[in-house]
Amino acid sequence: MISKTHQILCLGRIQRPKGLKGLVRVTSFGELLENFNNHFQAVKLYKAKTIEDGFLRNAKEVDSINFKFNSRNAEVVIGNIEGITAPEPIEKYKGLYLGVEFDEIQKLFPPSKQVYLFHYLDLTTIDANSKNIVGKIIRIENQANADYLAIQTKENDEIMFPLQDELVSKIDFVDKNEIFLHNLDEYVQAYAEN
Repeated sequence: MISKTHQILCLGRIQRPKGLKGLVRVTSFGELLENFNNHFQAVKLYKAKTIEDGFLRNAKEVDSINFKFNSRNAEVVIGNIEGITAPEPIEKYKGLYLGVEFDEIQKLFPPSKQVYLFHYLDLTTIDANSKNIVGKIIRIENQANADYLAIQTKENDEIMFPLQDELVSKIDFVDKNEIFLHNLDEYVQAYAEN
């Protein structure tokens, strides 16, 4: 099973300057960029070969910046980098990723305040009826405007399970780090048959 500790969660990727006053366009990966205005110290710029399951792979830290969120239009976030007031300095950041260490983001945004999709990562999945442990959540995917949990089973198979309120029986983000899901055994069996 994959553990997310000490990995870099990708928040976005710098596209290009916007306008003449030092604003920057960022492709946002998730809903967290808006919430980092009070947590500048955690966000860093990285070069990375790729993104896998929402995490940067082969990431190398390039710089620390203070990124301020201004607005969002779908997946594009407009913001500014503290100290930059013209478009030219932004050019050196094009293509770099905004990221934060996973264990740091868990401390900054505990599930007791508000639950984000990243809180589901590494939860042990249990069928609510049979109490069978099925596996761990390794990523969350959005398909056709619905969120799905990618569960790596104990047999190292991967199944996609819809994240819907009516299918969630109970979640413990703090003590046991587990989620009880209705009909999970049936999903596992259906995947095994295909």
